Amino acid sequence: MKHQALMSPAKIVFPTSKSSWMKHATAVGDFVERLGPSAFTTGVLHKLFVGFRPMLLKSAIFNQHGSFLGKPEWTEQPFQRQPVSLTQSLFNRAVHLPDLLERFADTMLSPYTADISSRVELRTDLETVLRSLRDWETTAQNQSTSPLYWKKIDNRHLSACDIDALWFRDLMTATSLTFCWAFKIVVLNHLDLVQHSIDTLNPSHHHGQDSKSSNREEKIKLAGLICNSMPYFMRPEMKLWGHASTFFTFSTSVQTFKDNEVDCRPQLLRCQQIFTHLNKLKVHFPGIQELLF
Repeated sequence: MKHQALMSPAKIVFPTSKSSWMKHATAVGDFVERLGPSAFTTGVLHKLFVGFRPMLLKSAIFNQHGSFLGKPEWTEQPFQRQPVSLTQSLFNRAVHLPDLLERFADTMLSPYTADISSRVELRTDLETVLRSLRDWETTAQNQSTSPLYWKKIDNRHLSACDIDALWFRDLMTATSLTFCWAFKIVVLNHLDLVQHSIDTLNPSHHHGQDSKSSNREEKIKLAGLICNSMPYFMRPEMKLWGHASTFFTFSTSVQTFKDNEVDCRPQLLRCQQIFTHLNKLKVHFPGIQELLF
């Protein structure tokens, strides 16, 4: 897999960059960028932009490469004449993540870079994105007249992998929240790695006694929420769209449990059950099988 060293801290499982999926994302990204943001303000092109945006963002995160999507004109112009949906408002906050991951690669993985100030600055910027994601979730809940999600009470007709299932107001809410939880995990992983490097270079820059422990607990909790959301997406009426939308989020959840395998064996077992059920639905996510079995 390309840049395997970069994949581990990202904690995301994707197809390799040579796969048809990644080639498609690259081609679409080139097409969208070439047209420019003003082309996507209305009509079919606007619908194409909001449809392709998740794929382009996931591709940029995988490659740890800055994206044109993070430029102000790409978060503003396509929505000048259109309302911003819950999902798109989340992506407006997450589009800066690829740029930070590129900085992470340049700053942390270069043998010639040992500058503490650049790492402290990177930590600050990651914390800013994390606060923004948390604020998005809080705002979404505060602006809703009903809960965004809840634990499904009647589990009598659910399979073993559906126990503790979460249910959502609608598909957009489910997709938005699970993406938010996965984005948070990515940021928290990189925060841990940046802080560890800072502590190694200069212990006087220690940034909180229990930050790594609390981050670990939060990551496992977020991964659990994602895992518990899978039954909602796997319902027959969701069809391919619901199943496919979980690729990034479920992969991130599985990797988180795998990183904490000693304490997360029950969660991994449940992920195995979910993975088996997805296979029965003829949904195959590259890379997950190697983690689970």
